[in-house]
Amino acid sequence: MKAVIQCLFLLMCMSLCMSAPILRCRCLNTQNRVQETEIVKIQVIEPTSYCNKTQIIIKLKNGKSVCLNPEKWNNMNRTTSKPKTASTTVSTTQLVA
Repeated sequence: MKAVIQCLFLLMCMSLCMSAPILRCRCLNTQNRVQETEIVKIQVIEPTSYCNKTQIIIKLKNGKSVCLNPEKWNNMNRTTSKPKTASTTVSTTQLVA
């Protein structure tokens, strides 16, 4: 009987751990370049308590998401004088994974 209670307790703990969101940086690897013609959406995530880096997530036309190096993003913004097109948006929302 004691083993059954321990197993149930272990299962409850596992289910709680698996249902809780994992708070960490989404951008573990970054790219230095992305072709502007392939960009569908740009999402900028400011530093938070669980990730102290600025994260730039680019959604591409092929459905993939890539992370852009924030230092390269700053350089691109300074050198680009073109106005933003309707297909690119910048948001500063936080994600909960």
